[in-house]
Amino acid sequence: MESCFCQIASCVLCDARMDSKISSEQACEILGLLNRNSYGTREIMFREGEPSTHLFIVREGQIKLTTSSTNGRDQIIGLGTAGHVIGFDTVEDDVYTYTAETIAPVIACKIQHKDMLRVLNQNPCVAMRIVEILNEELSQAKNLIRVLGQNGSVERVAMFILSLIPRRGAVPRELSFPLSREEMAELIGLRIETVSRVMADLQRKKVIEAPRGCIRILDLEQLRVHSGIYHPPGKTGKKAVLASVKA
Repeated sequence: MESCFCQIASCVLCDARMDSKISSEQACEILGLLNRNSYGTREIMFREGEPSTHLFIVREGQIKLTTSSTNGRDQIIGLGTAGHVIGFDTVEDDVYTYTAETIAPVIACKIQHKDMLRVLNQNPCVAMRIVEILNEELSQAKNLIRVLGQNGSVERVAMFILSLIPRRGAVPRELSFPLSREEMAELIGLRIETVSRVMADLQRKKVIEAPRGCIRILDLEQLRVHSGIYHPPGKTGKKAVLASVKA
């Protein structure tokens, strides 16, 4: 792969070759369809209503997805992080149904919808990897819905932080988090003051640290307790329940 003419850094489309029978030539052909793009902070990758022509495979960074409400305000509907496929759900639409804006520097591989569909049709193993990724994203969306379904502000904030933890590999001690308190409040349906108060309380209790741009998890078990998804044995009459989030 080092001699591949396109010299594009590894991404999901060619990573699928590692556990498949895709030849070097096929992988190189796939890479040849990609454009590697870099974006600065607060840069628009595409806007709601623009022609839907490409999808983006996020390599690094974070993206917020927003849609315009009836009152003209932008409503945050999700986040895109490394490994996410942004714009795939618009493959059947003439226009993008939401706006993708970076909230941290982003590196993403860009590919036309028609080329992506051809790749998936010709390479079942790549198609399966994409299905896995989309399934992971669906799980994250369900976690966000669960956050919004929590009644208490503490549960919402704790569950939201847990939803940021990658579902694969070891739980990182530090999570990149460039969202402002206002953006976080908007995502989980709370007032900014409430989010700030709960975050301060979690820091005071040594559950997390929240320096600018990241969140450090100091006590994962207590974060789960505060989210309402985990009850330590011996402290409740019920059997301990741990939700099926690696978070």
